[in-house]
Amino acid sequence: MSRARRITDRTVVAPFEWQERAVFSTVPPPAGQPQAHDAAPAIFEPPPANQQQHLAALERDAFAKGFAQGERAGLEAAAKRGDAMLRRLTQTLDEMTGLRARMIRETEQQMVSLALAVARRIIHREVSLDRDLLIAIARVALDRLGEDAKISVHLNPDDYAAT
Repeated sequence: MSRARRITDRTVVAPFEWQERAVFSTVPPPAGQPQAHDAAPAIFEPPPANQQQHLAALERDAFAKGFAQGERAGLEAAAKRGDAMLRRLTQTLDEMTGLRARMIRETEQQMVSLALAVARRIIHREVSLDRDLLIAIARVALDRLGEDAKISVHLNPDDYAAT
């Protein structure tokens, strides 16, 4: 039993059964006659078969329209998200390309510094082992500069004494 109550008299509330898919069919009282409080309750008539088919078709159409509308809304939302993700990915790739170029420039400078440091150590070691090597390096450098070049060579006093 449902919680629905029928009020037939303002002082009396009576429970009644609710039937689903019921269509109310009421006949208005004839004009000029007062409406009785004890009038018979509304008559429930089941809908005719063709009306049920019509309602079922309306329900199917409404469902199909709602489904299509939801599908369109979902596709639009997915497209917006996809576009946003694509923009972020493009931006990230651009940043990575710039980062790669910057790292190559920094690495080149570090590689040159490392090569010069290694060369200094090798030359220092070789010169400390063989003093004649320093003289040979200076002569080769002077020959490459030519006779017209003005140069000054700074030597350690011990190395100058060896020449």
